[in-house]
Amino acid sequence: MIKIELLSETNFCLESLDSYNRKQNVNKVYRRIDGEYVLIECKYTEDWDLSQKRSVAKQISSDDYITYIALENDKVVGFVGLLKKLNGPYMILDMMQVSSEYRGQGVGRRLFELGKAEARKAGAQALYISACSSEETIAFYRAMGSSLASIPIKELAEKEPYDLQMICPVIDCDRYSEMKLTENMIRWAECKLGSTEYAGWCLAFIEDALEISNHIEIFGGDSAKESCEMYKDALRGGVPERGAFVFYDCLCQSENGPVNWGHCGISFGDGRVIHAWDVVRIDDYLAIEKLTALTGDHPKYLGWVALERVLNQKPGV
Repeated sequence: MIKIELLSETNFCLESLDSYNRKQNVNKVYRRIDGEYVLIECKYTEDWDLSQKRSVAKQISSDDYITYIALENDKVVGFVGLLKKLNGPYMILDMMQVSSEYRGQGVGRRLFELGKAEARKAGAQALYISACSSEETIAFYRAMGSSLASIPIKELAEKEPYDLQMICPVIDCDRYSEMKLTENMIRWAECKLGSTEYAGWCLAFIEDALEISNHIEIFGGDSAKESCEMYKDALRGGVPERGAFVFYDCLCQSENGPVNWGHCGISFGDGRVIHAWDVVRIDDYLAIEKLTALTGDHPKYLGWVALERVLNQKPGV
């Protein structure tokens, strides 16, 4: 009987994969042609020699990983290795293997479900997989509920250019949809770094980031200060969560002298905020208080509003 356990010093060592059968005969792979992934014939065999097995064993047993192993009579017949450190909203499923003679018996599904559970426990919104492009591998991940990532993690995509970058939600559909809106918004905003296009138009910047990148319309105020007032029922303090709108008091220059139009930006979730000042820039949310406006005033942190609240704002409310 196959049992699955969390990898530990008592059930795993550097030699635990020595008899593991990695062999996989590949006949077809997915390749991107004219912007679409299509199956093409490509025959080769994947396998590991002893040095590769030892290298993988060392990797998945390091402190950087959460790893589950499938055992039959204390022999490793499969494993899933997840990186402990989240990448934005994702937990990265770095390795997923089932020994050749044990495939098709539900071992992979059990391992994958444990991976999803670990991602939820860590506060991730989805598993991220840089998946081998073989027909069988992609069929498995799709059967598990995974789909192509609309915003691939750049370094992973560049490291394995033939892999398919996939994500599998581990939260409910509404929260996952919100996550996609957030990532689209942040990606759009990052593309504007250094631009003077939004100088003096901080609210327009964050609203455009959300609306243009997601083809939606939201309803805010005429200034950052007015929008903050609209969301005051949901204003929170502390480090803003990812995708939150972050608000400040700030005296701005107008034709009639200094006016508190406020200031605002979008949170990365790690203390950093992207915002339009003289240029679009990234600063720590509290370091923004050290910036100097044309009036000589400094922004004063008021708090942040979750994206969910922004999306639920009704016209005229």
